[in-house]
Parts: sequence; structure tokens; C-alpha cells
Amino acid sequence: SISPTSGSPLGGGVLTITGSALGAKWGSVLVGDEKCNLLTWMDTKITCTIPKNNHGQHSVYVSVAANGYADTTGVDKFTVDFKVTDITPRVGSSLGGTRVRIEGKGFGNCSDVSSIKLGDLMSCDVDECSDTKITCTTKRIGKVITTNNGGKHPQYGLGYVWNPKEITIQPGDSVKWLWTLTTKSKTTGINVHQTDSSSSNEYNGKGFSSGEKKASGGLQETFTAPGTYFFSSDSVFGVDLFMPGKITVVGDAADTVLDLEVNMTDISAFHDLATGASGDAFSQTDCTVVDTFTCATAPTAADKFQFKSATCLTPDVTSLAISSGPKNASVPSWGFEDSELTITGTGFSSTACQNQITIGTAGHQCVVSSATATSLVCNVKGNPGNMEPLESLKNQQITVNVLNQGKAIMNLPNPDMAKFKLYPKIISTNIAEGSWAGGSILTLSGTGLLPRGGKEAVLVIFGEVGSQKSCAIVDVKYDYISCLVPDFLELKGVQTDLEVPISLEMGYKSENPVTASPLTFTYKSSLLATVDTMTPTKVTANTPVTITGTNLGTNIANIQVFAQSRSSVGRRRRSIPQPQEEIVPQPEKMHPFWKQFKTDSNGKPKWRCFGKNLDNGCKHDSVVQHVETETISRSKRSVDHEEWLRQLEKEDDEKVTFEICESGSSEDCAERLESLDDRNMHSRRKRSASEEDLIEMAL
Repeated sequence: SISPTSGSPLGGGVLTITGSALGAKWGSVLVGDEKCNLLTWMDTKITCTIPKNNHGQHSVYVSVAANGYADTTGVDKFTVDFKVTDITPRVGSSLGGTRVRIEGKGFGNCSDVSSIKLGDLMSCDVDECSDTKITCTTKRIGKVITTNNGGKHPQYGLGYVWNPKEITIQPGDSVKWLWTLTTKSKTTGINVHQTDSSSSNEYNGKGFSSGEKKASGGLQETFTAPGTYFFSSDSVFGVDLFMPGKITVVGDAADTVLDLEVNMTDISAFHDLATGASGDAFSQTDCTVVDTFTCATAPTAADKFQFKSATCLTPDVTSLAISSGPKNASVPSWGFEDSELTITGTGFSSTACQNQITIGTAGHQCVVSSATATSLVCNVKGNPGNMEPLESLKNQQITVNVLNQGKAIMNLPNPDMAKFKLYPKIISTNIAEGSWAGGSILTLSGTGLLPRGGKEAVLVIFGEVGSQKSCAIVDVKYDYISCLVPDFLELKGVQTDLEVPISLEMGYKSENPVTASPLTFTYKSSLLATVDTMTPTKVTANTPVTITGTNLGTNIANIQVFAQSRSSVGRRRRSIPQPQEEIVPQPEKMHPFWKQFKTDSNGKPKWRCFGKNLDNGCKHDSVVQHVETETISRSKRSVDHEEWLRQLEKEDDEKVTFEICESGSSEDCAERLESLDDRNMHSRRKRSASEEDLIEMAL
């Protein structure tokens, strides 16, 4: 007998074989055609590791040393179940996005299913799985075409032409630019950006860009909309030497029949066409599909399951515009939170929930408000609450998917319109005036305030050019930016009040958010608090203290008092000394030029000169004494420089925290402490936001 009598296609586990007269000398065991690696061998029992195997019933063969094969008549066969019995539907969009149900046996929980493929054109991403059913969504497999600067320029030679410079791809494919130049010049380099035409070399400000030119670099861009895209570099060096090119994106011209593959590593599921479908209805959990499309017939191969990528089932978008709330009328794909998009074309569903419109790779919804077979209207929702917010100031792909056809092709007159760029908008501020000494927390509320690049890509500036100060960023979220109002006392002079403009620069290109009106902040002497006396001046724990001054307010909830030792008063200056450097002078080295002359006993060149000492010549040191030479020295750090930098960063964090906790509310202080704790969670325990903790941090 054998135990167990069935197993996974991937094998694993121990097969136990019992019998008689198996001998003491080890032989071999096969499960079907696959070797079962031996663990033990005794006269009445053998154990081995179950090998990988294809679907089916496999005989177990035991070869006994010097006696041939053992008699296995009546022994159960070893069964491997891994088969497909149905796929539905068997047709869908050529761009993917069709939900498919695969029935069969042996899928487990799909943790061992390594891939589901539809030919070489599509994969199928698993949504739900059981041992007998898989629900997945088809996905176009994009190809990556690489171009480099290996082309030959007729005048300047190799390295200054893209190779290839003209590329034809399909929707969903990507182009990767790679370049390398051997140069030490800071003004020589390559970049790549989208242009408006073949005759233009300037970046159009809307499409893809690799940024500033550099000697080596790269960029990869995915193209989903058919059309022609022109690109170029800036001038490589100080002449009109540009590197133009063209990308043509062409949709599928005909249907493609694709073979289904369900794989566990290198083992493919058996196609069992005889068993047939279970008969269970295939319904969508998030929408009742009302409109169905029957323009394509399913493939009917006799020996395998297939899926047809059908062009007639691919919805076609012919126009897309922000019909309400565009940022700029000349660029109708730039908008804000809740901007209204109107999409026209063919192949849509009049049932609103069948039309799914998403923005970006994370799938942020544009919520459909109305739908017909030829028109869709939706509103952008960049901060739904159940996922990370949509980044602003970044071109995000718009995708239209119709259940259960699949993704639409974006056949737009201008392919750039297939992307949406969310712009930040400031709606209100919490304060408009404050003390000359600053220290208040300014909160700018709005939408789309989390740009590409995050907190590090946000700058809030107070004042006019020439007398500007930055507002130290405390936090950046999708709907607000908070910062610490800067101290303007050094600019006060005899002024009582001063209104200064507030400007913001956001994202990698330092773009400005949209505001309903210019942002300003007024510094007022009437809001400048001063402290005149404190009694007593010597205290112990729980000693009542009386402080007198002006503009201290009457609301106890808005007043916080902190005590700090004299030794910490200089907190605003660097308290961590810079690592000392030991300068080790190096012996002066003689330039190789002098070594080509005849030398004296000290290895220095002999010089001929007039006058006395004609025989011995002139001393080399005397001849070159007025020639300046560079003494090379090296720096030897006496302490760990990296640790010093970390300590400086820590001190900066504590400085900002101190200012927030000293001047802001307890809620602001608590948020700051929590933010600081999140960054240092591996090196210190989390601080609670109790009053004692706030005072301790302030000290």
C-alpha cells in the first residue's frame, strides 16, 4: 500500500510504501515518471519525498536492488488533481480589465498558483480563490522597448542620436531611455522630454520629462493612448545639438485568440473539456450587469480553453474634458478635487455602476454621476479615506473600464488628454495675524495639498524678495499644511504692524497652488507678548510663580509656561561640537617634469648657472624657492562623522519641537511629538501626550 494516495502538483510531504521482501539494500522509487527521493529503506517499509507531478493518476514503481520491480498489483495509484474545467467569459477587451471565472480542481487557496496567462498578451490577476474556482481580472502585458544614445550623428559621431529614434508600440507598452556620456564638463549632458511637434526641441510642460540634463541617466514612460508622441533632448553641449525622436502608439487591428495557462511554477493545469462548467451563475458582487455585449463569438478549440481578445468589445473614448473646475482652460486635463470630467465615446453602459473610471495606478475613483452608451460624467475624489490620497502635481493616467467588457482605448485627438493632473488649492487659513516674534501654528486648509515628493517638496515663504523667511513645515496632508510662523522681530524697526505676503512652492517643479485671494499675514505689535518680572526667582517643585508682562491674554487655556535651565538657553545655537580634524601634512612631492633631468645625491635636478659654483651648479631649492607649490594634506576625523550628522539632525528636530510646544496649542505639541516618535520608533519608546511629557520635551 501507499500513504497518502494524493498530493499537490508541487509535491512535498512523505510517501510511505509498505510491502514485503523489499530487501535491505536501497533501490529506487518512481511516482509516474518522477523520482521519489528516498528517506528510509527497510525490508517492509520505504519512505521518500513526494516529487512534483502533472495532473492525473500515477503508478508507483519500486525497483528492488538485484531483483527488479516489485509487484504493485492492487496498490492505489497516486492522484494529482490540477485541472481546468471551464472559463467564463471567453471574450473581452483587447486591453484587459475583463473579470474572468476559472473553474477546476486543485487550486488550493492560490498561494501556490504562480501565474495565470492568456497567451503572451495578457495575465490574469487573482481577486478571489478557492480549490475549485478562481476569479481574476485580465491585464495586458506591456512590453518595454529600450532606446539609448548609441546612434551615430553625421557630424559628431556616436553617442548623440537615439537608437532607435522612431518607435512603434501598442497601448500599455513602455519606452525606456538610457544614456551615458564620457565627459567631465558640467554643461554637457543628455535629458529627454516631450515636445509638441517634430520641429520643436522645447519641453511642452505637460508630458513626460527626465528633468535636467546629465551625463548618465534614464527615464521610463508607459503609453496607453494611441497617437504620436514627439520627444527631444536639450542641447547636449554648446551648439545646437539636439536628440529628437518619435513614438507611435497603435491599437490592435484584429482579434487575437489566446491559450489559457494556469501554472504552479513549471507545471500547467490540465484542460478537462469533458467535465464542463458547473452551471453556477457568474455575477459581479459590486454591480448588477445589465448591459451585455455580444459582438464577439467565443473560441471553440476542441483540446484547450481559450480566450479571445476582441477589438469590438473594447470601449472607445473619443473625447475627455474637465467640464467643471479646470485649472486652466488651455490645458483642460488639469483640475482639482471634485472636478467634473465628461467622457464621450462608444461601448459604455447606461448602468452607472458598470462604468468604472479611475485615476492613477492606485485606482482613485472618479465617481460616475450619469451614464449613457456614449457619454459618462464623473467627479474626481482624491481623498476617499480608505486608501492613500492622490498625489497632486503629477500626471495620472485616466482609465475607463466597463463591466464586464474591460478597459477602453483612449482614442483622443490629443493623447495628452488621457491623463489628469490634480492641482493643489488653498481654501482658508486658521490665522491671519500674530506676534512679531512668530511661533504660532499656521494651518493652510484646502485640497490636493500632498504633492508628488511629499512634505520635503513643500515650501511656505513669508515676506517679499529680499526679506523673506520660511515657515518651518510641521505637517503636510491632503487637506492641510501646517507650519511654524517665523520670527520677524529683526525687521520690525519702528513699525507697529506689517502685512507680508505668503507664497507656497510645491512639487519638484516648485509650482504654486491656486488660492481664492492672495495669502497674507500681518505682524502686530498689539499681539506681541512681553514678560517683565517673575517672582520668586528661585523655585522648587510645586512652587507657585507669578509672571507679569503685557499682552499675556486672559484665557488660561491659551497660556503655557515652561522652565529651562540656564545651560539650555543656548538651544538655538549648535550645542554639538563639530568633529575635530587632525591635519596631517604630507611631504612635498616633486613634479614628474623635474625627474627627467640629471639629479644630485638627494634626487633633485642639477642646474647650470653663471658665476661661482659652476662645477656644482645651483641648488634646486634656491632656483624654485619663489615657485609656489601646493602642500597636500589629508583630514583624519577623530570621531564618527556620521554620528555627528545624526546628532545635528536630532537637535534640529528638538528645536522645532521646542518652538511648537512653547508657542502652539497642546494639540499641536502632541501631534508634533507623535510625528517625531514615528520617525524614531526604532531608537526610543513612544512618548504619551500628557502634560508632563509636553513640559519635559519643552525643557
